[in-house]
Formats: sequence, structure tokens, C-alpha cells
Amino acid sequence: MQIFKRMKLQQKKSGQNIIEFVFVFPILILLTLAIFEVALYWQDLNAVYSLNTEINANVALLDPTIIISGVRNRAAYTAIKMLEEKGSTISLSNPQYNVSSDDFLSFSKINNPTFVMDGTEPYALYKFTSTTTVAGKPQITLWVDCRNPFEKGVITQIEFYHKTMIMKASIPRFDSPDPIVIIPDNVFIATPKLNTIKQY
Repeated sequence: MQIFKRMKLQQKKSGQNIIEFVFVFPILILLTLAIFEVALYWQDLNAVYSLNTEINANVALLDPTIIISGVRNRAAYTAIKMLEEKGSTISLSNPQYNVSSDDFLSFSKINNPTFVMDGTEPYALYKFTSTTTVAGKPQITLWVDCRNPFEKGVITQIEFYHKTMIMKASIPRFDSPDPIVIIPDNVFIATPKLNTIKQY
């Protein structure tokens, strides 16, 4: 009788192990993937923030008194060049970013007048966008505000769409063809506006 009892106990344990494996193992895989995705997002977030800080700090070193009327502001020109040089470090999820490519960023075309959003050059608000788009919107947008560099300094901001690699989720809708997005394909990142004033 004792032998049969032991056999029954062993069968219960093996069944319990299978159930634990079926339920726990997928959860562990899901948690691992979620940690990996959050790490990539956090890396992009920090890269964009630090790049904006570096651009703003370098732009603040420029002398705003050396300005030619009707010509692009040196601060905007420097900001563009820095983003072109270091933009490839922003995202691992987008390998097409490379500095040697001519179509990396559309704002390499310096003389395009549509970049001026407000004011008149060189005292203008500039908006520079990348050629790569996400759902019809540019993946990278650089704002450089040079409208009043003597009193308010130069203000810079970067907007970026982080592409999620693993974790994407949506629920289909019956009343509309567009699904309800829980975890989007692209997460919008915007740095705070940095304002550095050079003292004279």
C-alpha cells in the first residue's frame, strides 16, 4: 500500500511541474523581453537628452554679435552640423542612420527657406526635420530659437520617435478599422527646451 501512495505522490509532483513550466516560463520570457525593450528606450531617451544638452552648450559658446543680415544664423548652422555628426548614435533600432549618407537628414540643405518658422534670418526660429518619417511625421526634429540671442539666449529642443523592436500591442476594433494601440510602434520623445544665455 505504501508503494502505491508514493507513486501517486510522484505523479502529482510531475503534473505540478508541468503546470508551473507552462505558466511561469512564458511570463519569464515576457519579462525578459520587456526589460530589454525598456533598456533600449531608456538608452534612446538618454542619448537624445545628452545630444540636446551638448548642442545647446556648443551653440552658447558662439558669439551672437558676428551675425550677417539675411544669412542663416551660425547657431542654427552649428546645431545642424552637430546633429548630422552625432545623430547616428541616437538609435540602435534604426540602422539606416549613418553620417556618410547624403539623405540622412534633409536639413543638410542649408539654403531651404522653409526651415524658418518665425522671424527673419538671422533672428529666426528654425525647424529642421529628418528625411526619415514615422507615420507621415519626421523621425527627428530639431528646433533652434535664435529670435533674441542677446536677451533670451539660444533655445534648442529635439523631438524623436523611438521605434519599439519587440513589445507592440493593439486590440482590434469592430466599429473602426483602426485598432486600439496599447504599446505603440513608435514612442515620441521630446527633450525639454534648453536655454543658455551668454553673459557679456
